[in-house]
Amino acid sequence: MRNGAPRTAAAAAIVAALLALPSRARAADADLGEPGQLVIGVARLIPVVAVNSWSVQTSAPNDAPSGTQLSFGNHPSGLSVYDLPRLGLDWVAAGHLTLGVDFAAYATLGGTPAVGDSPFVSLVGVAPHVGYVAPLVGVFGVWLRAGVAYYVLGERGVDGTAASPVPWSFTWRQLDANVDAYLVITAFAHTAITAGVVAEVPVSGWLEERRTGGAPGVDAAAAWTHVGVAGGILTYL
Repeated sequence: MRNGAPRTAAAAAIVAALLALPSRARAADADLGEPGQLVIGVARLIPVVAVNSWSVQTSAPNDAPSGTQLSFGNHPSGLSVYDLPRLGLDWVAAGHLTLGVDFAAYATLGGTPAVGDSPFVSLVGVAPHVGYVAPLVGVFGVWLRAGVAYYVLGERGVDGTAASPVPWSFTWRQLDANVDAYLVITAFAHTAITAGVVAEVPVSGWLEERRTGGAPGVDAAAAWTHVGVAGGILTYL
């Protein structure tokens, strides 16, 4: 019994050492932030929670009344430019310093909407940014990014009846200042899971709305602020 304890301790030490070897190798393989790496990711793949606040600086009737909303998952009132998954391409220019851009796009396929159809939607977004990847402990790190984002959201629809159709169009353009702070988990080589806070504050924005049949058009300054938590995935080469 007296000799059993030292043998047990030695065996435990050997097992711990063997388990540590793959962990070190895995951590070395999964070292994100080395110069020359190309990072391909899908940011905001899973929207978790967000606070959105939007305003239109006009008293004329329009389809984007001002308001503030807390949402879990995707935006409940329809397509949001901030919920849409975006493809990101980043290059590690120097030690842990990244340069990149995110792209977002969506379009309803088809010709011209008819009375009773859901609006046809088109969206294009581009967000260039700079970032810094900082290792923490083991497979954990943080990725801080800052830049700008520009979006164009358009909708086309037809109100009224088949005998008296009323075509309309809606366009929202906005330039944002964008800041992201992600926790990065590189549990597997060349693959990482991200989760973090994203914030976009409007620099300038504009709303245009047109309706046929003599209804007045709307041209007004507009702004949308977004703060949320989202998860994503990336790979790096």
